[in-house]
Amino acid sequence: MRRREFIRMSVGGSVSASLALPRQLRAQANVQTRRVGVLIARAESDPEGSRQAAALERGLGDLGWSRGRNLQLDIRWQASDPAKRLALVRELVDLRPDALVVNSTAYLLLARRATSTVPIVFVAIADPVAQGFVQSLARPGGMLTGFGAEEPSMGAKWMELLKEIAPDVESVTVVFNPDTAPFPRMFLPPIQAVRSAASLEVTEAGARRTRT
Repeated sequence: MRRREFIRMSVGGSVSASLALPRQLRAQANVQTRRVGVLIARAESDPEGSRQAAALERGLGDLGWSRGRNLQLDIRWQASDPAKRLALVRELVDLRPDALVVNSTAYLLLARRATSTVPIVFVAIADPVAQGFVQSLARPGGMLTGFGAEEPSMGAKWMELLKEIAPDVESVTVVFNPDTAPFPRMFLPPIQAVRSAASLEVTEAGARRTRT
């Protein structure tokens, strides 16, 4: 199926989305069951994650797709362990879904590597262009499309805001886990670009585990 015909997503508040299936599939909505795999970067017990899943299901229902009639939703939740996350992605791909809906950069990286044939719709990914997921927002290309969130220039704004809040701050450390959240690196060049003007020393610290 064609990517451009596959998806229309509306995002409001915190990743509430509705998925619009292709015209030819909608015409078959009462005939053929379609399978959609969903990867949500929140724990199953997280109320916000539950709201996001419910919003997606409501949006599909508004378009004539409902569980038990012509839709099967396979939802997988956040896993802190990278190996477990990979296993969940492969599990969904092995189910041969008609599409994958992916929330989080970590899951999107794995999903893109796991399949080149299943259309992928990403939700709230930090600058998908800067991260190399799509060619541009207007013309994504390939089998991926969706909605971005933060973009790199926000890093400079954060530093400017920090100096306004705490003008005596002289050193800033950017801490992130490169395995579970690799996207923060895209904010580093804008942060480094303003360090002289803001009189800040900026260092990067990859943290892969917590100390006990």
